[in-house]
Amino acid sequence: MIADGESGDAILDVLDARTGRILKRTLLMEGDLARGFQGPLLAPNGRTIVFEAYRPPPPECLGLQCEVYALYQTRIARGIASTRVVCNDCSASDWSADSRVLLIARRHPLELRVVRDGRTKVVNVRGITSEPTRAYFDGTPTLQPR
Repeated sequence: MIADGESGDAILDVLDARTGRILKRTLLMEGDLARGFQGPLLAPNGRTIVFEAYRPPPPECLGLQCEVYALYQTRIARGIASTRVVCNDCSASDWSADSRVLLIARRHPLELRVVRDGRTKVVNVRGITSEPTRAYFDGTPTLQPR
């Protein structure tokens, strides 16, 4: 996975592990939004990738507070045409072994989401702390195999 410095685009390269030759290139994000490209997480089946990148800032936003992120999902076979926002200001934590479930964490407000087959379920994490302003994740949430 690379962010191309010359064009500013985020590109997924599939390499031959023996030769290092590029077998396939897929455009994931282009232009200014690709500058914030980070945290790519490939599904175990190799068909879908999620990553963080800039999202358009809210109207009348000024300065550093305008650097806002979203979690995007792309079907690799379809490339940039299939890129969609999964959620704003959150990050992907883990895929299930069968690639059907994606665990997402949001720190402010504290929230865990499970995305299964395109449907999102928010997991109740209020029991972590009694003070909502101090709620946080310690580490990275992961899925436990069954």
